[in-house]
Amino acid sequence: MPDHPLWVVKVLRDKFWLFLTPGPTRKSELNLLFSDKRLMAAKTLSQKGKYDLAYSVILKSHNYFVEAANLEDEARKGGDNTDELLLLLTKASLAHKEMIQSLQDSFPEDLRTGFPSIVEYLSGFYDRSSSYLKSKNIIIQ
Repeated sequence: MPDHPLWVVKVLRDKFWLFLTPGPTRKSELNLLFSDKRLMAAKTLSQKGKYDLAYSVILKSHNYFVEAANLEDEARKGGDNTDELLLLLTKASLAHKEMIQSLQDSFPEDLRTGFPSIVEYLSGFYDRSSSYLKSKNIIIQ
């Protein structure tokens, strides 16, 4: 957990893992994994009342998600078939949005400032990606 003294080791491991990972598709998958894990850690931290740290972890989770989306786009534009990955990211964007919206009410008012822009990004991503997937006859369930 981010409130543990050895958290920095996990962060360094993740960065090293990303560095060693070839190709934008696989890097996108890893970024999504790290985003998911950090969002769950933020939920746990907020349940413990550690809102400052939870907010910071939510922002980092979002940064990982944005990087995952950018890498998927890069891979698709490079000719890779990323339909499955995009479907996964689309579903994750909806889940992340719902989680963040459910968490924000428990946060102190001064820590809620970044939530609207994150929710807006996730909503926009969902709209764009689901539209693209539907154009390819891929159903989001």
